[in-house]
Amino acid sequence: AAHGTHPSYVMRGFVVIRVLKGSCVYSCGEQEFEMNEGDVLTFNAELRHGVLEVISEEVEFMSVLAKAT
Repeated sequence: AAHGTHPSYVMRGFVVIRVLKGSCVYSCGEQEFEMNEGDVLTFNAELRHGVLEVISEEVEFMSVLAKAT
């Protein structure tokens, strides 16, 4: 497991995250989610969010930010 400080984000719009490889703990607002390969999470980007901990040797994920026009 990788330790250290990971960035957190606050934006406008909605975020969709899909884990492509590995596992991690992802925080979104006051909640924490253990996410594994294939898991998808979507949420309001105004909630503070980001990776809390990388559980596997490495983690790869896709993140899409959708902004209202």
